[in-house]
Amino acid sequence: MNFINRLYFFSFGIVLGVVIIMFSLGNRKEMLSFNYFPDKRVKSFLTQSEVFFTDKSICKFNSIGLDTTLLNKYIMQSIIDFKSSQIRGFDNKKYYLSFHHKNDSINTLIYLIFEKNEAFVKLVNLKLVKSKGQFVPTTSMLNFNQCD
Repeated sequence: MNFINRLYFFSFGIVLGVVIIMFSLGNRKEMLSFNYFPDKRVKSFLTQSEVFFTDKSICKFNSIGLDTTLLNKYIMQSIIDFKSSQIRGFDNKKYYLSFHHKNDSINTLIYLIFEKNEAFVKLVNLKLVKSKGQFVPTTSMLNFNQCD
């Protein structure tokens, strides 16, 4: 078998393999995601789950000016604070997610606190932190303290 025939069979095998892969993976409803790291797994779980809101969290969302329909966007932009989170040894696991939000020309760090149970995922609370760890008292956030 000369080189041209081997190249023909090799090319035919490659093309056939690519066609099979395209048909098997191309008809998926969702994209394939490989969530190997813990932060990606937690974020994908939170975005795929139905999240319930407490009255306190809705009040704080409204006082800050955030939109509850953009919660998935806030989750994907956030960083998970595993040191503050209560995960191991707890029945109700709490995850602390932080993201930066610019409001009233002040860059604010907002912590979203989620509680995960076997039956539900709930957004329990929001906390505001300045870059140096101080609370942010601005005029548009006066109602924030009243939500507690």
